[in-house]
Amino acid sequence: LDSTLDDPSLHANGSMHATGNLDSTNEPQCSTELTFDGLSFQDIDQTAFKHDLLNGLRSGGMSAEALQKVSIFLREGSIIAEIRGPVDVLEDLQAAPLAEISVCGCTARVTREASIVAHPAALDQTPSIAFHDFASWTHGERSRQTGEEIERRRREEEERQEAEKQRLAEEEAASQRREEGIERQEVEHQELERQELERQEAEWQRLAEEEAERQKREEEQQEAQRQDAEGQHLAEEEAKRQKQEEEDRQEAERQHLAEEEAERQKREEQQEVERQRFAEQEAMMQKREEEERQEAEQQRLAQQEAERQRWEEQERQEAERQRLAEEEAERQKREEKEEEARQETERRRL
Repeated sequence: LDSTLDDPSLHANGSMHATGNLDSTNEPQCSTELTFDGLSFQDIDQTAFKHDLLNGLRSGGMSAEALQKVSIFLREGSIIAEIRGPVDVLEDLQAAPLAEISVCGCTARVTREASIVAHPAALDQTPSIAFHDFASWTHGERSRQTGEEIERRRREEEERQEAEKQRLAEEEAASQRREEGIERQEVEHQELERQELERQEAEWQRLAEEEAERQKREEEQQEAQRQDAEGQHLAEEEAKRQKQEEEDRQEAERQHLAEEEAERQKREEQQEVERQRFAEQEAMMQKREEEERQEAEQQRLAQQEAERQRWEEQERQEAERQRLAEEEAERQKREEKEEEARQETERRRL
């Protein structure tokens, strides 16, 4: 399908390049024309362009038998690709989704629908012929051919078609192998995506639980702060009241100081006894506070030890998860290498 043909009638309109089965016998052919507006004729690899176009026709549903019979001519005008073939591939061309074919990243635009043409070399002058004139035209054309020329060209065409059939069969087998590999990779990719979604869902759930716990702690802290503030306010009010009462008492005490001098001395003795009792109570209170402080310190140290052990356990679990993930990644790499080796062995065997 890669032969480049020189057609004198095409040279009159500029450089055109063909690939496929160019029928030199001037028999009627069907033809369609595709235009690729986004490409430059001088800049493309014409052989690769023709291969991509043939692959597009095959992907669009044309059979390998029909592809063996068509010819592709290229000419300038962005890029105009003319597809010719015998009349028995007309239905294949009409059924193919030509407007969906993409070559070198550019989608085709159908500038002439598939139809029958009277003479391939004179396509621009005679675009198509009616079906009811086809039989008489074919009889007149074939009458001009000699038997030896027809036989020679028939043998050459059969040999070329046989070689082309073999090449298309090999390409079809290779394409099927590639498609099987792509499907397998797609299944693996979907499985990885599913696992990733499950992991993300578990992570989201864990974050939601942590957020709920954090909000709960904040609410508890806010409530404790509110209660502390309320207790402090009450204590200040009580202190103010006591201060006022003490001032009133002192004022009354000054007024009656002279009368109560003796009683004051007695009260001083009683107050000394009371101070000693208060000192003993203070000592006992300090002792209890020291014991409570030591107990609280022991609890704090125990909590810190428990927290440290919990963090160590979490770090150990994280390290174990990382190790398992690395082993899983290594196992997958080994499997991929084994699969590549198997595919390479299979390709060599084929």
